[in-house]
Amino acid sequence: MTNFLNLVLIGHFNEQNYLEEYFLREQKRVKEEYNAETFFSKCLDVVQEFKNELERNKHRRKMEIFHALQNYREPEKHEEEIKQGYKAIKELKREDFFVDLFSYCNPPVLGSLDYGNILELETAILKAIDTHNLQLDFDELSNKYLSTKRLDVLFPFKKPFFSKDNFYTLKTFLNSSLERFNGIVLKLPVKDKIQLKEEFQLYLMRLTEGAGGGDYKELLNSQIELVELKYQKLKIQEENSQKKNNNKKPGRPPAIIQPAQNYLQNIELEERKILFIEELKKIFQGCEPKTFNYLVIVLLELNYVKEVSQKELKNSFEQAINPQRQSMQNFRQDLSKRKYLKETELFASIKRQVLKLTDENLIV
Repeated sequence: MTNFLNLVLIGHFNEQNYLEEYFLREQKRVKEEYNAETFFSKCLDVVQEFKNELERNKHRRKMEIFHALQNYREPEKHEEEIKQGYKAIKELKREDFFVDLFSYCNPPVLGSLDYGNILELETAILKAIDTHNLQLDFDELSNKYLSTKRLDVLFPFKKPFFSKDNFYTLKTFLNSSLERFNGIVLKLPVKDKIQLKEEFQLYLMRLTEGAGGGDYKELLNSQIELVELKYQKLKIQEENSQKKNNNKKPGRPPAIIQPAQNYLQNIELEERKILFIEELKKIFQGCEPKTFNYLVIVLLELNYVKEVSQKELKNSFEQAINPQRQSMQNFRQDLSKRKYLKETELFASIKRQVLKLTDENLIV
């Protein structure tokens, strides 16, 4: 079982400059033990406990000053000291304290965390969650919703507490949930679209009831409006699409899908094109749809394939490499995020594998 306190502290002490990448790497390392949502929730739980420890330290210091002030035998002779003492209590902030890891951890760890360190950890985890969301398979999530009808397929991690310094965390939680809603609702039948939309809005309304006023309530109300706006926009698009289909005239014949090697460029000899495709098949045959989509993006970015229709790319390279099956919509969705996916670790890994084939002179 993973010790998440140790996992977070290792990131702080050993991966200070690469925290986001560290949490993404660790999530993949333990994915057989924890799904991504549970992993990130447990990391954020550790951070929340650090914040709680700072609050406890602040409270202890308040009590120390308060008891000292109460112990004056002749308070009328110490009015100024007492006044300054109560002022000091009022001005105490969490930023004035730190987590002593030697007493906090079991076994003890040498070192400490101040409030800035804790916020750095929290920010890195939230950025890792944003990056992870870019790689989601919405076909898989929509199927999960259809089979379970559980709203929590929308949630990237456990909902944070309402508190002053958790606003950014809650905002990430809501924005990520909305992104998932936008991706999943596209793939659902009409009846299930309506059900998911109503359940999500009801959930947000219930959160609003416990949020008090101010920024939290404003944020939640804006999310409720965005859910409705997305649903209405999707509804109009589907109605227009239906009208278009009803009035559709016979168009041009569909493109003929050619063998994958015919779409390659910057490779002079035909036999080298065939060899390159064969080597790609050895590496990527049976791979997940996401990996296949990243491979196509890598080939496009390296200018190894022509800029033709997405349908031609998908069908020709699927026939050649034989990955796991996926919908055209899922393929298009990943290619539409091409400029963002170039920054991911998976893109870099596949690019290295393709460039290795270049180094081995399969491409000239």
